[in-house]
Amino acid sequence: LCQVQHHSKYMVGTGKEDFETCECMFSESNALAAQTHNATEFHCHQALDEHFHFADRDKYAGLCTYL
Repeated sequence: LCQVQHHSKYMVGTGKEDFETCECMFSESNALAAQTHNATEFHCHQALDEHFHFADRDKYAGLCTYL
């Protein structure tokens, strides 16, 4: 029910371009699949947390080049 309520198909004013950033972030995180395949749930969460933490820091650091 929650997925249907928040699905982009049913949101007024959203298009394909609105979710390209999400697609890029998740495609980058697909590289973790091989590393976390046999890991415990804790280590999977830890790997994902570290990946997105460092990805955020890299993106934030990249913003400095535009200023």
